[in-house]
Amino acid sequence: MKSGTQIRDDVLAELRWDPAVNETDVGVIVKAGNVTLTGHLSSFAEEYAAELTVQRVVGVRRAAEGAVRNLLGVTGVTNLITLKPRVKADAIEGRIREALERRADREARRIEVGVAGTAVTLRGKVHTLAERQAAQGAAWSAPGVTRVVNDILVEA
Repeated sequence: MKSGTQIRDDVLAELRWDPAVNETDVGVIVKAGNVTLTGHLSSFAEEYAAELTVQRVVGVRRAAEGAVRNLLGVTGVTNLITLKPRVKADAIEGRIREALERRADREARRIEVGVAGTAVTLRGKVHTLAERQAAQGAAWSAPGVTRVVNDILVEA
């Protein structure tokens, strides 16, 4: 991860590169990856160009603002979004396996855990709905999981 100084230097370099922005009129403050632009620009178009320029820099956490900035009624945006650390697929699978074994060792061997990025797919057969729900709960409890597809079947 880049330091605040590295991000600031990259933002300033990107502002110098962009012909739509007079970088000498822009101040840049970086704190925890959040970039604040200060100064007085000649037009809204130049201000908007400066914001777009900053969003191109790796390590800057302002991209979500663009999604809401032009919505009717929005007069300001404060971006407090933080990014979750990435977890490796095998680490997610291992954590789910451990949780399944703690809850129902016999059933854990009958459940297949597939991981693609941060999405988990569960397949297999269990004896009760409670076991199916326990497996799903174990998958959701693993750090880094953002989606669970529960294809586990309950046997009659």
